[in-house]
Amino acid sequence: MKPEITNAILDKVCDIAMGFIKVGLDSTGDFIDIVRFSGEDLGMQTGSMISKQMFDERVKPWFERYCRFAKDLALKKNPNVKLMLHSCGSVGAFIPTWIDMGLDILDPIQQRARGMEPERLKCDYGNQLVFHGGIDIQHTLPFGTPGEIMEEVRHYIKTLGPGGGYIVAPARNVQSDVPPENLVAIHDAIEAFGYHPLQ
Repeated sequence: MKPEITNAILDKVCDIAMGFIKVGLDSTGDFIDIVRFSGEDLGMQTGSMISKQMFDERVKPWFERYCRFAKDLALKKNPNVKLMLHSCGSVGAFIPTWIDMGLDILDPIQQRARGMEPERLKCDYGNQLVFHGGIDIQHTLPFGTPGEIMEEVRHYIKTLGPGGGYIVAPARNVQSDVPPENLVAIHDAIEAFGYHPLQ
């Protein structure tokens, strides 16, 4: 209702975030391959938390400023650096805009969220993005067998891996309900299926 107030707050938040990233990259940028933004969740299981229009009007100007600042600064330290964004849930509506803003890696691929199927993502953005995550933490990891875990990892590697562009990982932080043997199964599947030529 009062955009001048939100604009002033976002100006300040953006300035502070840029200050933090500058301090970090000035200190460690020579050793960093990936700059990861977290805390940017825009998705729920069934759709986005805000509309694309609201994102473009109320979030994008500041987030784009921050992304471009961080990437430009990081590239001066390492010309091969990549920009990773963490945003859970169904975020397909925002992906083209994020790519335009300089995003290289999308984290995570939350397969049970609407529109985040790996086949669709690879088809639409496979030549523009690297994908990180995808191994299901809602059902497969906590309740599946090691064999089911291995098959899911194999499916993700086969779907997202050709041509590069996939980093195998759970879709989110592993919780206490995941049996240790299922984590070992991820490792075993990578060893079995994750080397070129892909199996």
